[in-house]
Amino acid sequence: LLTHLDLSYTRVQDGALVAAGKHAPLLEAVTINGSRLGSFTDAGVHALVDGCPHVTQLTLCPAGGITNASLAAVAQRWPRLQHLDLYASAVTDEGIVAVAHGCGELKLLSIGSTAVTSASVIAIARHCHLLTQLDVSYTDGATDASVAAIAIGCPSLRRLDMRYAGEITDTGM
Repeated sequence: LLTHLDLSYTRVQDGALVAAGKHAPLLEAVTINGSRLGSFTDAGVHALVDGCPHVTQLTLCPAGGITNASLAAVAQRWPRLQHLDLYASAVTDEGIVAVAHGCGELKLLSIGSTAVTSASVIAIARHCHLLTQLDVSYTDGATDASVAAIAIGCPSLRRLDMRYAGEITDTGM
């Protein structure tokens, strides 16, 4: 049965996520890059989350139609999630904090070009100790306090992307 699904650079919409949720219950990885902004929404993500309990890797970007409601469902239903890429999505601190609390096995998190702040980064540092890669580029997520929290809370971190992200000073580094 299908375990990996990549629909990047297609014209898929919520229907594809609903179909995956209904017909591919053993999915472990879902990737949709380069789809039209907003072509999938919370309804599609909820169908995927409800029907595919084994997902450990999710890439949906850009994802302008995905909101914090989707991330609350992800946090609740996918505690073993290891890879989450929501670059250029509509999520905010509320959703990312929920993911940080619910998905402690995250190893890769990409939330660049979103509306997150240092509150998200600090929550990630407090709850996602296995993190090896973090992208908060083009956000307000990087501050001296959040950098310090990451340094303490994420000992396995190997890649940190903070381009154009907040206000880091020499103190933070």
